[in-house]
Amino acid sequence: MSPQPSPETTGNTESTRRANPAGRPGRWKRRALLAAASLILSFLVCEMAVRLLFSDDDLNRQYYSTLSYHVNEGYELVPNTEESVPGYRVRINSLGYRDQEFPAEKPPGTFRILVLGDSVVFGPRVNLEETFTKRLEARLRAQDGGPYEVINGGNPDTGMGELLRIFQKRDLQVQPDLVLVCFYLNDSRPPVGFRSEFTGGDSIVRGMQKYPGLRRSLFFSWAYGKYYQALMARRLAGGPNPNLPFRRRMQWVELFENGAWREHPAALNELIEAAEFDWGAAWRPETWPEVEEQFRALDHLCREHRIRPVLVPMPVSVQVHASVHRTEPQEHLARTARALGWPFYDPLPGLLRARGGPPLFDDHCHFTVAGHEEMAGLLFQFLNASLLETVPASEVGP
Repeated sequence: MSPQPSPETTGNTESTRRANPAGRPGRWKRRALLAAASLILSFLVCEMAVRLLFSDDDLNRQYYSTLSYHVNEGYELVPNTEESVPGYRVRINSLGYRDQEFPAEKPPGTFRILVLGDSVVFGPRVNLEETFTKRLEARLRAQDGGPYEVINGGNPDTGMGELLRIFQKRDLQVQPDLVLVCFYLNDSRPPVGFRSEFTGGDSIVRGMQKYPGLRRSLFFSWAYGKYYQALMARRLAGGPNPNLPFRRRMQWVELFENGAWREHPAALNELIEAAEFDWGAAWRPETWPEVEEQFRALDHLCREHRIRPVLVPMPVSVQVHASVHRTEPQEHLARTARALGWPFYDPLPGLLRARGGPPLFDDHCHFTVAGHEEMAGLLFQFLNASLLETVPASEVGP
């Protein structure tokens, strides 16, 4: 006959059973907190180790002859580099401009104009002396012999956010009196593209491209670099093909090339919508608030350094050659300029008048030599009529 449990034993067992459900979650919670703390500590140790071994530029900046690209900062020109291709030559001076050598400190009596913008200002496929910045400089100097300098501040494939950073880093040191802010219609585009632009493909690669800020952690950047290299090695070795995310930025090209937009408003609307991740972004209301904030930051810098800004919207060639005029981006930028108190000049009407002559555009946005000459003439007329006549004589020398 087995012994019967005493009441005390029975009570203790029941108490333990009642206590266990409450105690078990407590133990799991402590274990989860300990695991999280260990994970965070491990990450911090790895981050410190990578930072000791590598710099941010080592992991996140790539160099391409005259350009460098940083995943969080975009493109910028590399000083003292050059590139020659059949028909034209590109040389970047010691200050990081596609321009002749000039001193960072402005000579006394010189009136210095900086033309800030992307590749439209930079001038691909033409020589430096053929760009509208240098043609404008030649016209100003020929007019009265005044000591004018017009600096080519173009930076390929940059948007307003990158241009603002470059203005702080590079352009303030050259002490411009006047800055022509040449805003092309895709300049709301972030360095790695709009987040909704990426579709399909490997989820890790897509996530890192959508959220490049993760690469501010050098450990994440290092680990992602190794992962991406492994994917590419598999592709090159003929193994399973990693389906890399598709960028929808250039999905408009086929519609542009078929030319139906020239005569048919519906085809023009379709083209603008297809270009939503490139120049068509200027027709999307949601892209403007961040751009306006960047303009306000630029305005603050200009006021602080006593620089006179002028807003100049650079059109897409579609706006010049389509039978229907779609000027909503220019109208929005005109309102932005008024709110900031900036002078505003829209070259689109002048380019429309000139479209019957030699071709103005080499592609959808970059000027031919004739286009650069036309643009220089339009800016020369505007500056003479609206701005330079108000400049004190002391600012442009004897």
